[in-house]
Amino acid sequence: MRKKVLVGTVVCGFIMLLSTFSLAESRSRGLVSDDCVKCHPGEVRDVVGRGGLHKTEVGCTDCHEEHPPHGEHTIPTCDSCHAPEDNAHYALKDCRICHYPHYPLEIDFAKTDEVKIICLTCHSDQGEEMEAHPSEHAGLDCKECHTAHGEATSCKECHDAHTDEMTYQDCLRCHKPHRPTAIEFNGVVPSALCSGCHEGPVQYLD
Repeated sequence: MRKKVLVGTVVCGFIMLLSTFSLAESRSRGLVSDDCVKCHPGEVRDVVGRGGLHKTEVGCTDCHEEHPPHGEHTIPTCDSCHAPEDNAHYALKDCRICHYPHYPLEIDFAKTDEVKIICLTCHSDQGEEMEAHPSEHAGLDCKECHTAHGEATSCKECHDAHTDEMTYQDCLRCHKPHRPTAIEFNGVVPSALCSGCHEGPVQYLD
């Protein structure tokens, strides 16, 4: 009986010793990006599918340098990679109002009342156009026409077309959205498009 107890004690001690070595080894090795999916599959799936440069240029541990309980600096600030001196846009505060780090290019305008001042830090040319050619468009916030980044509302959502046949691309032949009253003819404009406002002269072209 004593022999069994002695053997059991030695075996248990040996197992505990191995566990201690294994734990120490895992702590010294630290986490790597491949570990993250074990507990955060949704976040990893977002980065892999929609992360842009956050997928290809950095890994999880490049941004999340620590993980509780061995560190509390889990969420980095954006300016650790996006330096304010490199771009006026990076100097803006509260990046997460528009950008979610795991899919940063899917910009959400819904969390802020006015986005114009934010947009102009990247789209200064459009700001200069509106300043040089004042119009009702210049008084609007950008998200009135751009409900999503990279997308624009068709002119016909707000304006009656000159003719029933006009398309959005037809509008752009003469009107540029950021200076709509500074009319310029971009290439050949079919006479039929002019007839909505100039019916008299156009009828003599037939």
